[in-house]
Amino acid sequence: MSTENSSNQLFNNSIKILKDLISFKTISGQDNSSLINYCDEILKKIGATSFRTFDDEKKRVNLFATLKAKNPSNKKPIILSGHTDVVPVSKGWSADPFEA
Repeated sequence: MSTENSSNQLFNNSIKILKDLISFKTISGQDNSSLINYCDEILKKIGATSFRTFDDEKKRVNLFATLKAKNPSNKKPIILSGHTDVVPVSKGWSADPFEA
């Protein structure tokens, strides 16, 4: 596979994942498990190990994942940290806020 084809595939996969992430309606205080499941599945496909923590009501989930370097010599770790909730959608949107 050429580098150009590989770059195009990486770009297209990245765009698909970003569109998918935007489409999850993870409004603050509501269940976010569908998004967490989606992210965990992607991470596991590339070799990550993970665990989850839950709020008292078991409807909001945090995902912690680790990806180890294939060749760890002199490799610095990378941490990705984010949040999965959004504020409730207010009136006046001219486009669907959950569509890229």
